[in-house]
Amino acid sequence: MINFSKEKMEAPVKDLLKFDKKGKKSDLPVVMKDEPLESVIDIALKYPRRKAVYVVNENKELIGLITITGLMRNLFSYDHKPQAHSRRILEMITADVASEIMHKEIYFKNLNSTIGNVLFYMIKGGIYAIPIVDEKNRILHEVSLRDILRFLHKS
Repeated sequence: MINFSKEKMEAPVKDLLKFDKKGKKSDLPVVMKDEPLESVIDIALKYPRRKAVYVVNENKELIGLITITGLMRNLFSYDHKPQAHSRRILEMITADVASEIMHKEIYFKNLNSTIGNVLFYMIKGGIYAIPIVDEKNRILHEVSLRDILRFLHKS
């Protein structure tokens, strides 16, 4: 069994970003909350390896995300069983902008969150990547499970 050091698990996310040479702001799939769904599709296609598009408000604060699966489910809702509460189905079927189909409850962490804490929330939430935000909830980076594994194994 492989044991990763306690020191690495307690390291802040900013150490992982330095290790991955991500000292500058990441280029991420982000749309404004009032962007039309066509723009969401364009952004999703621009970032083919990403599993979600982040939604921000006019202050650039993270307010939600749209998974690629959720986007497809919305675009082809006639061909799938509803995955939303019945009160939200009509809203989703008639959605025109990003904020109408985004998930509002999302996991995110900051630069001082520990690697262990980030990893715990990612595994608990069943998510592949988590946004890293600043003190004003503006997206700085995205950390994936692969990034964490690389940091724990190689650093």
